[in-house]
Amino acid sequence: MALSLPNQHIQNYCTLDQVRLKEKNVLVIGNEGEGIPYPLLQIVDQGLFIKSGKGVAQDDYVDSLNVSVATGITLQALFNNNSNNINNKNNDDNNDNSANNIR
Repeated sequence: MALSLPNQHIQNYCTLDQVRLKEKNVLVIGNEGEGIPYPLLQIVDQGLFIKSGKGVAQDDYVDSLNVSVATGITLQALFNNNSNNINNKNNDDNNDNSANNIR
């Protein structure tokens, strides 16, 4: 997945709150001047962007953050999303185990 402004090289984009992590993930972040090199963009399967919070339009994204700030926001969002998914899975597993113990 790549933190990038929406562009024609990545077909699948979502906001940080919509992304669902896979078992293994790689986050690609380009530099502030050049962005992500084209050869890397060709193999990225998911684009991520930070919503500005001003509206709900697909093109409502932040385009002027320092790369370190954008990385921090992204990692925090990914961690929170993944933690929620893990907690939900653990709760589901605990419910399954409780049901098995009742039998």
